[in-house]
Amino acid sequence: MKKAIFPTVSKSILLTAFFWSINILGQCQYELTLLDSYGDGWNGNSINVQVAGFAPSNLTLSSGSSISYTIGINLGETISFSWQAGGPFQDECSYTVKDLFTGTVIYASPLGNQMSTSTTQVTTQCSSTGTTPCLFTSPS
Repeated sequence: MKKAIFPTVSKSILLTAFFWSINILGQCQYELTLLDSYGDGWNGNSINVQVAGFAPSNLTLSSGSSISYTIGINLGETISFSWQAGGPFQDECSYTVKDLFTGTVIYASPLGNQMSTSTTQVTTQCSSTGTTPCLFTSPS
């Protein structure tokens, strides 16, 4: 299942699935995939996604082994991904961030029990030459 996130619309619409042309998503598009190794969802765990200066969106995997969100940002904007934890079985949770323009996975997280909730895991900026990942180290 894929969902689209639009930073300029209300939070209630952020998680609504849209099947419009990818061109309206922004100049850079990313695919955030939430993964659960056991296949029962994230059990109350979540991740914050923050585009530019907008309020962060809190995303989770309600059930199943994966869900993907397509996120578009404009030239010069940044996007950050921060693990929030919040539930049991964190060792089953992980996520990837893929640049849809290049097809490159720019970040693959460790398991949730190895990520810090006080540090952003990855921030990237939309540039005219592609994306520039800026990885932050999480304690092991």
